[in-house]
Amino acid sequence: MKKLSYLVLICSVFLGVGCKKDPPFFDANSIVGSWSLSEANLSWGGYESYESNQIVWKFGTDQQLEVTLQEGLIVNQNIPFSNSQLGVYPYLTSDSTLTINGQLFNLLLENNLLIIDQNPALDGIQLSFSKNE
Repeated sequence: MKKLSYLVLICSVFLGVGCKKDPPFFDANSIVGSWSLSEANLSWGGYESYESNQIVWKFGTDQQLEVTLQEGLIVNQNIPFSNSQLGVYPYLTSDSTLTINGQLFNLLLENNLLIIDQNPALDGIQLSFSKNE
């Protein structure tokens, strides 16, 4: 009887370890809207922080990203898609990635925070945005 209870315990441990959590449901429309760039960690390219609405990325329902800059704002040239007063770029999203104009980014979207990166652990960039009201 003791052996049977150990066997049941071992099996239940393996079953519990083998279970995976379901990935969170991703709604592609959650990215739609206006986002202000708040921080740009550019690895060797530097670190920049911005106030709300200085650099705005607006994701449209038509899969187009419109980037606008505050007039006269000088922007670090290493920040992608933010080097002109106005730019429009195609984008695609999935549950964990964002592709803008052919460039792939990892995507994290939680409440009013959007983070995209290109592997900052290996000297890639990371951009943080806050949702505009």
